[in-house]
Amino acid sequence: MALGKPGGMAPRPKARNPPKDLVEAIERLRQGRLALVFVKEGRVVAETGTGGIAGYLEVLEKKPKGLEGSASADRIVGKASAFLSLAAGVSSLYGEVISSGAIGLLRARRIPYWYGLKVPFVMNRTRTGLCPFEGAVLDVDDPVVAMERLKEQESKLRQGRFLAPK
Repeated sequence: MALGKPGGMAPRPKARNPPKDLVEAIERLRQGRLALVFVKEGRVVAETGTGGIAGYLEVLEKKPKGLEGSASADRIVGKASAFLSLAAGVSSLYGEVISSGAIGLLRARRIPYWYGLKVPFVMNRTRTGLCPFEGAVLDVDDPVVAMERLKEQESKLRQGRFLAPK
């Protein structure tokens, strides 16, 4: 199975071959109509077909502690999604598409990652600009602040309001 490019993971360069749990998560992501899959110790511990940050937040609410140490495979990994992966405590990550901001965050936190396509940033659903969630955490380095902004952004979007990047 072609997994795409290995990402980075300082300081262990031998991490070119993804862990078994990550391979399983990627296969599961590609087989079904799923947007996000978590595998731990050979078992699927969570999955959702709901795309975007809403799907990720939904999984985090249902299994706040059960994701720690799992491998995750996601359709699109932007900086916002990477922050959620940190909150979940994932051990490795795969994104069909990954943003430069996500890569920077994952490298800084030494989370091994693999990807299919690297993009400068994640676009909004209408492809007219930056994803509002990506914009909400563009200038953030603190996971606690990121979670606050992402939840605020989700709430505002549900109400039909937009939180502009700061």
